[in-house]
Amino acid sequence: MTLNEVFASGLAALQAAGIADADFDCACLFEDVFHLKKTALLLAADRQADAAAVSAFDEKIRARAAGRPLQYILGTWDFYDMSFLVGEGVLIPRPETETLVETALELMRGRQGLQVFDLCTGSGCIGLTLAAKRPDCRFYLIDISADALRYAEKNRARYGLENVTILRGDIRRGFTHWQNCAAPDMILSNPPYIAAAELPFLQSEVQREPSLALDGGADGLDFYRVIAEHWLPHLKKDGFAMVECGEAQATRIAAMFAAVRGNARISRDVFGVERFVSCH
Repeated sequence: MTLNEVFASGLAALQAAGIADADFDCACLFEDVFHLKKTALLLAADRQADAAAVSAFDEKIRARAAGRPLQYILGTWDFYDMSFLVGEGVLIPRPETETLVETALELMRGRQGLQVFDLCTGSGCIGLTLAAKRPDCRFYLIDISADALRYAEKNRARYGLENVTILRGDIRRGFTHWQNCAAPDMILSNPPYIAAAELPFLQSEVQREPSLALDGGADGLDFYRVIAEHWLPHLKKDGFAMVECGEAQATRIAAMFAAVRGNARISRDVFGVERFVSCH
């Protein structure tokens, strides 16, 4: 088969399976196997494909057609200006979360030696991205999932970040559970925020992601209550907290935060959705 025929076959299989972004997904899988971007395929369309590579590509196409998330098949996914290892058991980094990182970096400017907590860290994309930019600060990445923390540790090691401490535990125990940690200058989190009753109706690909990273309780706000009641009171007086949330949740979360810290601000993501709540 020629490379063009291989690509066309993979695309047809994804389209037949009803994959929404079939062309994009096929191009990603093709590049992963053949190390050739779709734009370069025009110049090599008639080149014969290696049989072993064709077999590997077909296997990835079948996995995607069966509903396995593209990111899990590739094994890595870009976030901000870094690339993170991902797979079963860890939430896939999403572009809207980059706004949280950008805001944190702006607020950290001019301040040295900050103690930063990334709650429900998952792959570590938030905390590790910041740690790479700010080696002078100390970062604590916390998650209850052993599967997720295996990826966080691999990602920490991948970039050789020595200013990061990865901790396994339930953030619902509150800040005081981690007695050896200094009081936070900054608390960041993209916690589970899907209401439990909505989980069965999520896209099939999203349902492949760990329920621990999605299930936010009956109304989706369980973890925000925990952060407001058991973490914000320990935030330093000049500290900063920011969380990501689901649509139509920001107003209620802002009220929780304001009740503790006296102020809260709602901001939008790159798609114009009220996605973040912060307080100083």
